[in-house]
Amino acid sequence: MVYEKVDMVNISERPREADDRAVPGFWAGDLIIGQGNKSQLATSVDRSARFVMLVRIPYDRNAERVAYLLAKKMETLPEFFRNSVTWDQGK
Repeated sequence: MVYEKVDMVNISERPREADDRAVPGFWAGDLIIGQGNKSQLATSVDRSARFVMLVRIPYDRNAERVAYLLAKKMETLPEFFRNSVTWDQGK
């Protein structure tokens, strides 16, 4: 089954600065699932600086909750370091 998420931007539409990794503030995100699907951790890596942020996702891991917790963590960064997040869509 193929579906498109609402308001989702395709990776091909990512700004050029994110592709060449010359400018900080463009992030790659992924979700790590623990043993037995009992825990989860969101990871974000800045594509330029290679700075890593880890966000613990307690309880459920629905998209809204993960996005909210990741956004709260990103608010702790300086504004120039918050351009975009490209989320891994694979398994």
